[in-house]
Amino acid sequence: FCDSRFYFFDGVIDQKLNIRSWAAQTSQAFLLDFVSRNGKFALQPAVKLDGLPEEITGLYTAGNIIEDSFELSFVDEQERIPPRVQVRWRDEKADQEKGNFPIIRQVTVREKDTPEDAPLEQIDASAFATSQEHAIDVAKFICRSKRLVTHSVSFSTTPPESSLDIGSVFKLGLETVNFEQPQNGAITATGEVTAWPPLIDGSYPVLLWDGNDLRETTINVSNGKSQPAGSVFCLRNTTATTQTYKAQSLSFNEEGNIQVEATFFPTDDQGFSLIAKG
Repeated sequence: FCDSRFYFFDGVIDQKLNIRSWAAQTSQAFLLDFVSRNGKFALQPAVKLDGLPEEITGLYTAGNIIEDSFELSFVDEQERIPPRVQVRWRDEKADQEKGNFPIIRQVTVREKDTPEDAPLEQIDASAFATSQEHAIDVAKFICRSKRLVTHSVSFSTTPPESSLDIGSVFKLGLETVNFEQPQNGAITATGEVTAWPPLIDGSYPVLLWDGNDLRETTINVSNGKSQPAGSVFCLRNTTATTQTYKAQSLSFNEEGNIQVEATFFPTDDQGFSLIAKG
């Protein structure tokens, strides 16, 4: 992967370091994931840049996720602002007049719709990157990831249900419940239901406020009337979605189940990575 794209580490390591933290940080500048698999360290491409769709290794839903183990965390809003990324690299082209000393150059990249005064993120790859193409690819990858990778998830599953590996891509089926602000209404003191659009007779799951408590419940509308009188409500809307994630960490928990931590890894309908598309 690196050889075909001319990503080389043209640098020197002149002191002892922690290989885990150093490799995890440096691998990002080569569009790689640094993983530990079967007791060995490994590197693998973070995205497919060969024009092929991502390989989906599994599907996880409420059926194979242990109850009450699912957690979703959104990236801080400030971290999701599309940035400008400035990368420093080292130009080592020989110049007979100026000598063979390298020149530290920098290139700034932003997405087409990102404003010119967007937050600037600086990456210093001059210790090892010696081509502008390498620096530009790093900046593109960071720009796309910052905007598209919006959240992460964690959950537990039983070992027989797990087909995951570090860095593997899988589908996660989620059911999202929301209460739409425009789809609201009120029940008057006489029990009459007023809403827009008007509600026909039937049962409706709602978020209801009766003046004392806010709760999820069901109202039954009959002949344009319902209970409890003197309350307001928002209709409940349930949306089922299936999204793509990449496994970042796999471990056994105290119960002997597999704890999965993964980040959102957006793909299109054909399975191609949206990060790679840019």
